[in-house]
Amino acid sequence: MRKIILSAMLFLVATAASAATVVDVNFVVPQSIVDAKGREALFSGIKADLAGVDSYYLSQYTGIVKDGKPEDIKFNLRQIVVVSDKSSDAACADGMVFSSSVLYWDGQIARRDGKHPEDLGYDLDETCVSPEDYEAIRVAGSSSGADVWVNLQDKLASGLGGMAGQPSDIALVVQDHAATGHYVKAGDLAHEFFHLLGGVDLYNTPEAAKCEQGGEWNGRLMCGGVEPSPLLFGANTWIDEKLFLQRFYNNPSTTVADWTMGATFYGSVYKASGAALMTAPANAERVAELAVSGTTLSKDVPNVTLSVKIKKPVLASNPDDKTPVAVEVYSQGATAKAGAEYIDNLTQTVTFDPLNPDYQVNADNEWVKEVVLTAKDLNYNGTKSMLVGLRNGNATAVNATPTSISVVGSAPDLNPDEDTVAAENGGGGGSSAPLVVLGLAAMAFMRRKTK
Repeated sequence: MRKIILSAMLFLVATAASAATVVDVNFVVPQSIVDAKGREALFSGIKADLAGVDSYYLSQYTGIVKDGKPEDIKFNLRQIVVVSDKSSDAACADGMVFSSSVLYWDGQIARRDGKHPEDLGYDLDETCVSPEDYEAIRVAGSSSGADVWVNLQDKLASGLGGMAGQPSDIALVVQDHAATGHYVKAGDLAHEFFHLLGGVDLYNTPEAAKCEQGGEWNGRLMCGGVEPSPLLFGANTWIDEKLFLQRFYNNPSTTVADWTMGATFYGSVYKASGAALMTAPANAERVAELAVSGTTLSKDVPNVTLSVKIKKPVLASNPDDKTPVAVEVYSQGATAKAGAEYIDNLTQTVTFDPLNPDYQVNADNEWVKEVVLTAKDLNYNGTKSMLVGLRNGNATAVNATPTSISVVGSAPDLNPDEDTVAAENGGGGGSSAPLVVLGLAAMAFMRRKTK
């Protein structure tokens, strides 16, 4: 018992002492998956599942040290981008949206010298990326500065659970939440992320047997299907994984071109300045706030309008700045449930793009967009509750204080109180009818006994 307690204390101390490198992540999700899984549950579930990837990249497992101190890698959700189902078409054989292609063709990232996007299949194919999807990814890239883009699919043509395409694309099969408790398998995402850095599938090498139970590599991240443990990273025939990770911190001028070893995974098509693929824009003076038209949904008031406001959107230091701003508005059921008492269409990423100003500007020069919360089935008695709020600000800070909404049922009262019963049975000082009936019943019983 003492050993267990001591181990736990050492773990907590190590965790507390670690700094962290943050990897910003965007998810790209086809509309069909959003419709099937439900917006509220899917968006919240993705955020929770992404946090599970952190446990695979703790310094105690990777060995990463920065400035003499342990350095963890943590994953931060920036945006969830909903796209059309074109990305799921059979013609998109690998099931990926190729977000990097959009970022390249929009000029947000550059290619390596002597390399072209089409060399690794990164040409812009409108079979998989519609003009509307292109625009959504373009704006998401500008507002988030995400380093990694995870594209969820129902299945991949390869039959695998995940794939990676450098420098920033990952495709994953969405999980059955009812069966697994997750939408994103943390171990699969951790595995595919290491591919972006040059990691090799050890299960797909001539020495794959070492991944099996009792093998030298069993428990390694790149063997697949493993839980966090000290066995995740190590040296192998193809790459010294810990040394490989450490060099990002030993070389301050590391670029995407240095992230990969040319003989492993072909090298990266793109280049960028610094170890991050892109740089997240500053929040500056901007603050996102939420205003609601009311705090009750009912038969008489079936809709509540939510106004998403960006305060001080124009930078005093750079009035001509055209950086898009995005924030997620969300619902969170309590006793009221999404899809039951209210329609599950509220949770979404709300984007403000100065190059396409489809928002209002109020008298205070704030940018404003409205979304609507709508009641659904109110056929019950009493009042239920839920929350609405903002989270995941991109190029803006967020006032994250949620607002409670009461959802009032409209069914008749099926359990009136005793006074009402008394009134209906004769009112006044109470009725003797129940006692009379009881007395007669007792007399009938006595007669049957004495016959």
